Amino acid sequence: MDEVPDEIVSLYVSGRYNEALDLIQSYEYSVRLELLKALIFTHTGEFRKASDLFDKLLSSNLDPPILLKTITNKAYLLNKLGKYKEGYDLMRQIDPSDLDLSDGKDVLLADYFNLLGLLLKGLGKYSEARSELEKALRIKAAYDDDMGMAIVYNNLGIVLRNQGEFEDALGYYNQCLVIDRKIGNKGDIANTLNNIGVVYDSLGELQKALEYYRSSLELYKELESANDVASVENNIGVTLEALGNFREALDHFHNSLRHRENIEDFDYVRSNYLNLATVYYQLRDYKKSENYIIPLILRFEDQPSDPDLADALYLLQKIYMATGRDTYAITMRLRKLMETSNSPEVEVRAKMAEGMFLRKNKDLTSIVKSQLIFRNILKKEKLEFQFMISALFNLADLVLREYLILNEQEVLEEFSSIIEKLDDLLLRSNNPRLEVEINFLHAHFALIMSEGKKYEQHLDKARQVIEENKMVSYQSRLAVFEDRMKEELKVMKDLDVSGTKLRSKMKRSQLEDYLNSIIELHG
Repeated sequence: MDEVPDEIVSLYVSGRYNEALDLIQSYEYSVRLELLKALIFTHTGEFRKASDLFDKLLSSNLDPPILLKTITNKAYLLNKLGKYKEGYDLMRQIDPSDLDLSDGKDVLLADYFNLLGLLLKGLGKYSEARSELEKALRIKAAYDDDMGMAIVYNNLGIVLRNQGEFEDALGYYNQCLVIDRKIGNKGDIANTLNNIGVVYDSLGELQKALEYYRSSLELYKELESANDVASVENNIGVTLEALGNFREALDHFHNSLRHRENIEDFDYVRSNYLNLATVYYQLRDYKKSENYIIPLILRFEDQPSDPDLADALYLLQKIYMATGRDTYAITMRLRKLMETSNSPEVEVRAKMAEGMFLRKNKDLTSIVKSQLIFRNILKKEKLEFQFMISALFNLADLVLREYLILNEQEVLEEFSSIIEKLDDLLLRSNNPRLEVEINFLHAHFALIMSEGKKYEQHLDKARQVIEENKMVSYQSRLAVFEDRMKEELKVMKDLDVSGTKLRSKMKRSQLEDYLNSIIELHG
């Protein structure tokens, strides 16, 4: 930041962006100050202003160091907007050999490697991204550049998080947080707290995630950073949705979208649309859900390989299934997307969709084919938590159907083993919603097996978790569940629980209906 007054640099480094902008206005025009203004606009979410300033600078005759900084900062803006290919192509205009390790240009080389790594991450090329970021970190560490190291630690955390290496990601984020707090930039501290929250979310430790998100949100509100407030509001909404607090989640999603209303680039609000569609789906308001998801899918018509398209199509398939419409075309489109994208995330969504499409059929052949798909999904390394849960619930339903057809004891034993796997996942996560649903499943199965004591224990545990976590939507579900179980108990009183009668009893139970309702929530 040479040739930029120290007082402006100090305000920028500490995250006091509005004060920095006001002070810049009191100085005569300079290219470096204009570049700093564009950077500030990027941080405050005023992307149109930032883009216009970068383009204006790039159209002028800049000295090589300033030109390089302008290109990298414009590429960083494109990265924030999710335009990774455009950003990557822009960065490739730079010849790394021009950034040699003499005359202090090594700083530019480190920044080049850092940003290239971020863009490669956005393109899903995680191994290449990690390699570039590690190059940047070596240079930053050699010069004891704390701020630069914090930036790279943060980006390495993002890459490792996307690779499913959550503990290593936390390690990098915590190193980043130590430096952020030492420097005192509230914006950087808030960003790192938010990223740590995302990791805990991925691990299923939702209450811990909420703590970090809310600390981050408080700092961003102090900074009046509307775009960052929107991002954290969005993340809080996702976590509340996972906890089953759908109405509260909706409030946060709408808050997030309101903060982003002035952003002209639709790509930046795509997550809001997807999340609003998802929570309306959870509330069974399928029309509103579709009103958000259809514009999102249409937006991807010119980006047919975008990984987010898989999420949108996957949700649309669930809407179609819930409303009794044919999902074949969507399933085939997801399969085609899987074949062209080469993305593990897209593959999981496409396979889940195919398994659920087959699951609609009641014949044994479809049941067995669908079971195989879900078993293969569960064999994948670093499978996202939500898809582990979803695959296990789907498999439980399919195994139960197989039992009702074949009446084989080993099939029933597999059903019990699936519930045990769900219990193991529950031990790894601090997820009240999942705890309630698994206890409901245990209670229902115990009732079928005439284990009245276990039934009461699991029902009491579900009730306790609902009360402790103030899970409003699940309080009403508990009442519905208990009423259904009372009806089932009346039916079961006159049934013989031994031998072949067990199959008859299970047919007359509502366990299959219950599993279907859970699958509808989790996909």
